[in-house]
Amino acid sequence: MIKKILGLIILLLLPACSFILPPTPNTSQLETSVFKTLTAMPSPLPPTHTPAVIHPTNTVLAPTSTVSLPTPTAVQLTNTPPATFTPYPTQVIPQPTAVTSYSPVYADTFIYYYFFYINQRNYPLTWSLLTDSFKYANNTADQGGYLGYVNFWDSVNRVDINGVTITSLNSYNAVVVVNMRYNYKSGSVISNLQTFNLVYAPSRASWMFNSFTPITTPSPQPAITQTPEQFIYGYFGNINAANYSLTWSLLTDRFKAKNNHSSYTDYAGFWTGVNRVDVTGVSVLSQVIDVATVSVSLVFNYSSGTITPETIQFHLVYDWSRATWLFDSPN
Repeated sequence: MIKKILGLIILLLLPACSFILPPTPNTSQLETSVFKTLTAMPSPLPPTHTPAVIHPTNTVLAPTSTVSLPTPTAVQLTNTPPATFTPYPTQVIPQPTAVTSYSPVYADTFIYYYFFYINQRNYPLTWSLLTDSFKYANNTADQGGYLGYVNFWDSVNRVDINGVTITSLNSYNAVVVVNMRYNYKSGSVISNLQTFNLVYAPSRASWMFNSFTPITTPSPQPAITQTPEQFIYGYFGNINAANYSLTWSLLTDRFKAKNNHSSYTDYAGFWTGVNRVDVTGVSVLSQVIDVATVSVSLVFNYSSGTITPETIQFHLVYDWSRATWLFDSPN
């Protein structure tokens, strides 16, 4: 009896359970719902070691320039050794050259002191280092005074002092010999040993120029502009032209006395008997500045028809005043 009652109860409960369970879900709708859920979620960021930079909101950022990076290429492994690093050359900064400081207190260094300021064109200072007696002797008003002094030194490009020797010295006087070289703006250079007399001025603690031995520049000897060969050919060319007054003047008094009895008549009389002289060769046997010995090959064509070849040695001397050689004697 009890089993029948339990079976009845179960039959009554089955419809109630069917009502509570949800219906079987639709598979297509379930996939769509999952997709929408996943796309709504934020994607996770990849990990990075670069710290984030947060700029304050009130900061204006300057635009950064765009740098074009080279396209990376495949690295090829070779046996080539790495390039040697060459550092940039170190810039050498020249150090200032120390300027020797000369003292006017000592007689020898006073000379360097004075001409250092001459080269610097500090003429007011150098002018003040001349005594009145020095100025009176060398820079008088007729010589232009201070202006003449400045004009002279302006013609000198530089004075080089190669040495100073004190030959006499006491408390207030000194004599110095200066080995100096004047480099003029004209290009000429004059070296000289010059003697200066100095006096000491205690009030200025300096030596001063009192007098000096003037520079004696020898006059340059003019160059010999005529060769002995040129003289020989020119002389006998004038003989052939019967220009005897000129050729007579080209003989020294000794030559005239020895060969022509100092008589122009004898000289001209001899050459009128010669129709022509041919010079076939000239050799300079020796020459020491203005004295020369030459060997001359001549052919004398006499008016009588006789032809006589001769080789004669002549001693010549150079006449600087006339810039020509002269026959001094035949040998």
